[in-house]
Amino acid sequence: MVITDQKMPGMSGLEFLEQVAARHPEVARFLITGWPEEIPPQRIQLLGIRALIPKPWDDHQLRSALRETR
Repeated sequence: MVITDQKMPGMSGLEFLEQVAARHPEVARFLITGWPEEIPPQRIQLLGIRALIPKPWDDHQLRSALRETR
């Protein structure tokens, strides 16, 4: 399981998850962002991102999304 933020130094969360998907397609991927409207839905689907978690996140929502990954 990989959980990453969208805004990072050096590369975006989407770029990072694209590398994860290429190297480890079996790993569940989650993206956290303060700007969910900036993330194209087709990119989420293409990269197999299991959940787009908006900031500030709801702990219950995050735990629920993580539990569904098992």
